[in-house]
Amino acid sequence: MTATDGYGYQNSVSFKWVVGGSATGCGASGTGESQLNESGFTASFNSSAADPAQNAITNAVNDTSVTYFQSRRSQAAGQTFTVNMGSAQTFNEIEMASPEVTQDYAGPYEVQVSSNGSSWTTVATCQGITTPDIANFPSQTAQYVQVVLTGSNGLGSVPWAFDQFLVMR
Repeated sequence: MTATDGYGYQNSVSFKWVVGGSATGCGASGTGESQLNESGFTASFNSSAADPAQNAITNAVNDTSVTYFQSRRSQAAGQTFTVNMGSAQTFNEIEMASPEVTQDYAGPYEVQVSSNGSSWTTVATCQGITTPDIANFPSQTAQYVQVVLTGSNGLGSVPWAFDQFLVMR
């Protein structure tokens, strides 16, 4: 099955269900979603190892697809991209798009939310399918959202990159 998101990207659709919890969709956007205003968003990236210089992490949350984020190191479990939305926001989906660097999409990952930036709740677990990578989940109200890699995308020693990290409601 193929789906097209609001930006004209086309992808195959896959779903992962959380047993004993709420359904979580990976790879398919919900209908009627609208992007949150990114003007107050900031981002950070950390890894379990020392990181070399990287593209500005806020490049993925600046409401343009001209700039991008890249880890500049091979993907590995524990790498984390965190967005501080400045205040509590209600949302139910994130999208990572990397049309210029199609092999650098995220490997398997978890989407986590937090109200304080230190206590995290996992709301989605996805495999990383290509670009754009979309995770939808039950509506959350939180100030922080992060993506934590649980592995690599299996395409060799490729970095993690995307030019848009969108938070949707």
